[in-house]
Amino acid sequence: CFKDGKVYIKGMLDDWAFLLQGLLELYLSTQKTKFLELSVEIAERLIEKFYDESKSCFFMQEKGNSDSVLSKIRDLYDLSIPSGNSVVIISLLKLYKITGEEKFKNLAENTLMSIIDYVETSIFGFGNTLCALDFLAGPTYEIVIVPPKHEINNSKTPKSVEPFFDELRETYIPNKIVILYNERVKDLTFIKQIDISPQDDVRVYVCSEWICKAPSHTPEDMLMRIEE
Repeated sequence: CFKDGKVYIKGMLDDWAFLLQGLLELYLSTQKTKFLELSVEIAERLIEKFYDESKSCFFMQEKGNSDSVLSKIRDLYDLSIPSGNSVVIISLLKLYKITGEEKFKNLAENTLMSIIDYVETSIFGFGNTLCALDFLAGPTYEIVIVPPKHEINNSKTPKSVEPFFDELRETYIPNKIVILYNERVKDLTFIKQIDISPQDDVRVYVCSEWICKAPSHTPEDMLMRIEE
């Protein structure tokens, strides 16, 4: 609860989980790297505050509140609102695909494995958790759109890449991650592995599990490589 510049109640797992999800989706939809940087920061703080290594999952309340009953409760079931744990798992898996940080993948996998027995006994109560399992099992698609080299530093999305983004928005491609190449993402582990060399035209790298095909130059060719 926040009022008049004061925090009266500390945020719980769900608050942090949905904040992380929202920031990450903002990055993926706008390609503004400030949202990616915030996503990483929130993920780090969320892990520090709520992750319990002994149980390999996230508890509802911060670890420091040892006297609270809520600090010892795990929110696992996806009912009308997805559980904080399932939301965090998917977000961490997406962050891993974007950044290449193994710790995000390991935490997501460990958390998922810690609750998988519950899923097997009541699959209808774990809809979002099953989505996380599907994302982990793959295939996933990591799509890196590289503008012409003279447009790399533009603060806005270059017009030359808009047809590619339009095609990706209009086509149903589950478990995809789209990254617009620029100076602020070029040092990400995943991006460095592709060994990108911007040219005078748009190039799109379609990858799956970080294995990339030859770059595409048209939206149609991009979709063909995804469907191969």
